[in-house]
Amino acid sequence: MATNTAKLLHQSQLPALAGIAVKYTSPAVTKTIVTEINLCNTGAGANAVTLRAVSGGGVGTAANDIFNSTGFSLAAGETVIRAGSLVLEAADTISGGATNANEVTITISGVQVT
Repeated sequence: MATNTAKLLHQSQLPALAGIAVKYTSPAVTKTIVTEINLCNTGAGANAVTLRAVSGGGVGTAANDIFNSTGFSLAAGETVIRAGSLVLEAADTISGGATNANEVTITISGVQVT
């Protein structure tokens, strides 16, 4: 029988867009259901943000974008919540970056099914 564990999956600040990095990897033998992604701009100015969901791991390309920096920006002090299910299989990743490193906090919540 599967075990469902609701949890905070990840929280950190995003690197600069030039260095988009993996922020969460679904563990081996686990399906992860991401229920919410919060993005909070703690910087003094606007930050464009790119987030990607990549099957099988890595940072991916624009073809994997959930949010794309050319059309998605957070004003100073703004918080955006992406609610809804995003299912990740083992080794799938969420990666991201922002205009300015260490100014946008990403918080990922969900359920791990093992």
